Parts: sequence; structure tokens; C-alpha cells
Amino acid sequence: MKLSDRYKIDQKLGVHLPPDLEAFNYSDGKDEERQLLENVLGCEDTSVYSKTLRKFRVNWPTNYHLSPQRCNLLRPFAETFKAGAQVLEIGAGCGALSRFAGEMGAKVTALEGSLLRAAITAARCKDLENVLVVCDNFQKFSCSEKFDVVTLIGVLEYSQLFITAPDPVQEMLRKARSFLKPGGFLLLAIENQLGLKYFCGSSEDHVQKFAFGINDSYSKDSVITFGRVDLEKKIKEAGFFKAELFLPFPDYKMPSCVLYPGGLKERGAWKPGPLVASSVVFEAQPPPFYLFSLEQAWQVVARNGLLADLANSFLFRAYNESCELAEESSPTMAAHYGYEKEKEDFVEKRFVCRENGELETRISKMQAPSSLDSYRVMPYQPGEIYGDGLTKLMNIPGWSVADVAKWAEPWVAALREHAFKTESTEVDGTSFDLFLPSNFFDAIPLNLAVDSESGAARFFDIECDVQTPLPFEFLVFRGLCIMIHRITSCAKPAGDSPQRIAELVLKVLEVLKIKTPQSKVQTFLSLFNNFQNQASRFSKDAVHPLTEAIVRGTFPVRLI
Repeated sequence: MKLSDRYKIDQKLGVHLPPDLEAFNYSDGKDEERQLLENVLGCEDTSVYSKTLRKFRVNWPTNYHLSPQRCNLLRPFAETFKAGAQVLEIGAGCGALSRFAGEMGAKVTALEGSLLRAAITAARCKDLENVLVVCDNFQKFSCSEKFDVVTLIGVLEYSQLFITAPDPVQEMLRKARSFLKPGGFLLLAIENQLGLKYFCGSSEDHVQKFAFGINDSYSKDSVITFGRVDLEKKIKEAGFFKAELFLPFPDYKMPSCVLYPGGLKERGAWKPGPLVASSVVFEAQPPPFYLFSLEQAWQVVARNGLLADLANSFLFRAYNESCELAEESSPTMAAHYGYEKEKEDFVEKRFVCRENGELETRISKMQAPSSLDSYRVMPYQPGEIYGDGLTKLMNIPGWSVADVAKWAEPWVAALREHAFKTESTEVDGTSFDLFLPSNFFDAIPLNLAVDSESGAARFFDIECDVQTPLPFEFLVFRGLCIMIHRITSCAKPAGDSPQRIAELVLKVLEVLKIKTPQSKVQTFLSLFNNFQNQASRFSKDAVHPLTEAIVRGTFPVRLI
């Protein structure tokens, strides 16, 4: 990468600087960013999946800058980065995405206006010779080279604050386009002014005021976001040939899944609603109050083909000129990003429509670029996800313990079909005589599909094998705890319903006639905590946050 003579490298910081560097008034907190720089500089492994960096993720800013989940936004385009593309990243922040693109093999020019944040990016990418960090205002940035990919991720909304022009938004888009090679593309990620979570109670991300964007309270001197139609119009006015829309959920900052252009609407067996609804629990900045159930609302939005208009964030790929658009004919409908406990692998699950119209699931590792070349295929599971029924039930005013128990009965019956008796066996000092196979650890209602025609139930995604038979009562306890914890808001229950998650689960077990004396409850909680610590790679003696939430947490009942 060749910069103009205007830039000279600061050897200590590893950042290229102009002679007239201006102050840049944007920060997540100077003290926090200085601490982040110190932590990254002192860390030998600064890779995307660094175990050392994980311990520095203690609040929202540090989690945002260090979490590998940030990189899921770019995974639909991983093959481009792997091919050694020339990439210009405008607004690199603290280097999370710079690191990902660099690890994939791209030649990255990471441009950042804040010197402190640019220094953090340089430290994060210190072992990658293919990442060059520049500190400058984008409006002043000069470079004779053109790029295959230019990114504006979480940047366009600040154009009115940092770009001096009659139309700062258009100025930023046009200048970004000017750096593209023929056939190159812009990746643009931004919040949706009309995102569903903002109707539900979330504050506007930048000014932290409820309904600020919905009320269109932006001014010419403020940050600004757009609805889909407005944003597509601005992209077109900036001279881009065409823009493809991808939808990251729950948002572009920390996506757990991404819908591809071909998967935005229901088509045949493909139904995006359950996938989108399942992302709600991963929202890193949930609303302080919920006006309705986001999980339920997303299902309705998806059925009515409105995901593109009400998604919380947009991810556009805008092409510089007329060219063959690969994703228009892409067989991929969506991708989900998760973690396989048994193999300790971060995995991507792509839902793909084959030429014959059938759907399949392709699972690949995410840790290394080479993993893109290999994947294993599993059948796509059509039909209703049984776990979704609990969300619907608990959003009916006046729901009761008896209602939850009645809902759980078919799932419990499905577990019993695979249970076996053995001589009374002690687990953590407690006797059990009914067990399930060791690979049924994840046989929770979310992994039970019910055929809409035959009513047949079948478990899927239960590959995690803990290598020891599992007490039947414990798996029922664990499954109910996880399901209730995943529900982000619910309607007001009947007056005698417990408010704490664990207490509600124990009441349900009582109705199901599953005996749970106090000695067993303590064993359940101990096993639950041990498994969660193992899965999260926490210390064996730690109290896992999910365990704490199960024991002390209450399920969030809406006031209206």
C-alpha cells in the first residue's frame, strides 16, 4: 500500500500521521481507551479469538472492541478478504474489524481520526504486516491507490459532525466511492432509523433518547440514521450502480446471524422468522423496558415480508459500477454464528438452498481462513421449533405454572423415549436412577422440531457429548431454565406464579410430577454451573453469570 508523501510513520505508535493532524472529538472514554491500549500492548496474542484478550472484556466498550462476535458482520464476504483484496477501512475504531480482515489475508489500510484509537488499532494488528494504520480526518485523506473494498461501518451516521460540505452524507458516500476500483464495492453498516427495537423501548444508539430517531428529531448538526428507502436513495444518488441488502441481527455491532439478500423473505421451506427471533437474546444493549415481545413481533414481521424495513441495522454491499452480482444468485439464505461446546470451536452455520430447491445446513469452523474451504453438511430442519411455543405462551396475559407444565409435557415425553434406567448412581453425592445418553446435553426445546403435518417430533443439533450419562431430572431442569431465561419479556402471569426463574422451574417440575428434593436442586445448580463454566472456558470455581441469573434473576414482566 502506497500512501502520499503527506504521511510519516510514528515508529513508537506504528501509525502514519499527517503534519497537520487535527483534534478528533470522538471517544468511548479516554481513560477506558488508554487502559485498552495498555492491555493490547501487553498482550502477546491479539488475534480475533485471543483467550488473553477475553479477560479484558468487562463492560460494553471493551466487549465491543474485543469480542470476536464483531467480525461476524464481515463473514459473508470472507472469501473476498481471503483473496488478498485491497481494503480501505474508514473509521477503524480500535481495530476489531481491521484485525479480522488482516487475518483473512486482505491488505488493509485502516483509517481512524482519533490518534488514541489509531494507536490501539496498530497495537491490535502489530504482528500483521498487511495492515497499515493511518490517523487522519477522512475528508483530508489522500491516496493514489484504489481499493477492492471500502468500508463505512458505524461511520456514515457521524458524517454531519465530521464532514464539512453542504451535504455531508453525500460527500462521505461519494468520497468513499472515489477510492474504489472498477468492480469494487462499498460495505456500509448503520442502524435503521425505524428498527423494531426502537419501537419496543430501546433508546436511539447515539443520543440515548427514546424515539429520537422515530420522531425524526435529527438536525443538520447531529448524528443521523435513515430508513431503508431513504438510505437506498442516498446510495444511488452517490453514484453507486446497485446495492444489495444484508440484514445482521440483532444489529450490526454484535451479530449472531446475518440474512443474505435471498433469505429476507419466506420462500418454500425457508422461514427466517425463527432465526431472527432467536437473536433477540443476544442483544448486547437491551432496552430498559419492553413495550411488547420482540421475539413474537419478529415472527409476525417476517411472515409479512417486512424484515428489510424493520431490521435494527442495515448492511449494504454497494457496487461501484455494473457487474455481475454474486449474491443475487447465491444459494445462501442466511448464516448463524455460534459455539460448539464439545469441540470448543466457533462455528458458522449457513443455510443453503440447493439447485433442486431443498435446503441444507453447512457447518464450518471460523477460527482460520483455511476453514472456509471445508464444511460438513447436515439436513435442514423444517417445521416448527418447539421452544418457540413457550415464548408465545408466556406472552398471553394470565399464563400460569400449569400452562408452562402442559407446554413442557411433549418435550419431556420425547426425552423419556430415550431415557434408560440403571442401578442407582450418585452424581455429586445425590442418587439418580433415570438417565439420558451423554449426547443429549443440548436436547432442549429449542432443538426439538415438530412436523406441522404429522406432528412428529425430532431432536436436532444435539452433537455435544459430555461423555457421561445425564440425570433425566437435571436435563428437564436445565432445559426449562435455559428456555425461560431466553425470553426477554413476557406478559403478566397469574397472581400466584413465582417471579424467579429457578422457583418457577421447580414449580413446573412439581406439576410434571418430577420429584426435586432440596438435595437434588443443589446438585442441579452445581451441575448447571460446572457445565456452563466448561462451555465458556471459565474457572471451575467461578459462579457463572447464567447460573446467577437462574438462581436470583426474575423473568422480565412487562408493565403494560
